[in-house]
Amino acid sequence: MLHRCAALTIALATGALAGPALAAGPAVTGDGFTTTLPDGWTSHDYASLGGHAWGFASPGATVGKLATPSPGGIGVTAWTASVASIEKRLGKLSSNPVRMMQRVTGVPKGAKPVHTISKPTPTRLAGVKAGAMTLSYTYKKRSIVQRDVAVRRGSKIYEIELDVDKKNAAAGQAALRAILTAWQFS
Repeated sequence: MLHRCAALTIALATGALAGPALAAGPAVTGDGFTTTLPDGWTSHDYASLGGHAWGFASPGATVGKLATPSPGGIGVTAWTASVASIEKRLGKLSSNPVRMMQRVTGVPKGAKPVHTISKPTPTRLAGVKAGAMTLSYTYKKRSIVQRDVAVRRGSKIYEIELDVDKKNAAAGQAALRAILTAWQFS
């Protein structure tokens, strides 16, 4: 018994039993923000829906314009646009961050059935009031989990969206948490 306790103490002291760490990878600077991706992740940017988007992909994965990663991958998309351009498309947005997030969040056409995993709730992103929710749906025969965080800061809307196959949801949530924790507005 003493040997097992000593072995456990050594394992705890050396971090051998700790969960997988998301080491700091590349820094990304976008339109009014900076963040750091997990180690090995890639980033590409593109124009999207009257704004600008950055697709972040786990090692070996790609993220398309609909934010869904290649099978088995984890994708996070950061999207920003002016409040004016969004209101031109969607009408007046609520000043309540949860209601605003519900209006700007969407799923790919053909995604069915859409289930709410976690109800829209208030949160914070880099100290700014935000809204968050988690959805699940089937899209192109894949079971997808989507987590959205949206915030209005000044004249811009920022939405950060995780898309991941359901079987990789825990790893996807950890990656999203790392990206959001490193998030800073500039």
